[in-house]
Amino acid sequence: MNLNFEIIAFKLWRNLTNLDQQTALIISLIVEIFVAFIYAQLHQFKVAILVTLAAAGTLITHPLVWWLFKILTTHLGYIERSVLIETGVFSIEALIFKFSSGYCWRISFELALITNFASYFIGIAIYYVISRL
Repeated sequence: MNLNFEIIAFKLWRNLTNLDQQTALIISLIVEIFVAFIYAQLHQFKVAILVTLAAAGTLITHPLVWWLFKILTTHLGYIERSVLIETGVFSIEALIFKFSSGYCWRISFELALITNFASYFIGIAIYYVISRL
């Protein structure tokens, strides 16, 4: 049992040190689902709905983000790309939360903002740690 855990941990670490789209998507899903879960618990909202919508939003926007970030590399600096792309992601996910959950705009914007903020900055932290190895 312990050997299996070590093998899984090694494979995860190997994937993190060579961050590809699939690994980044999995990390984003974990973070955004966790944040939506905590948000739903704190505000006594329906957990299943918010967690499902957070996952759906990430699955829809993440491939687009990955593609745009690469394409815009030669046209925009890192900060400009990040602001442009993350604003689009935030908007799309806020719309998903609003029209799929029935919650008000404030809640939809708030949830989209905190899930994406958490995912974005955890991604930066992982990249920073990996680049130091």
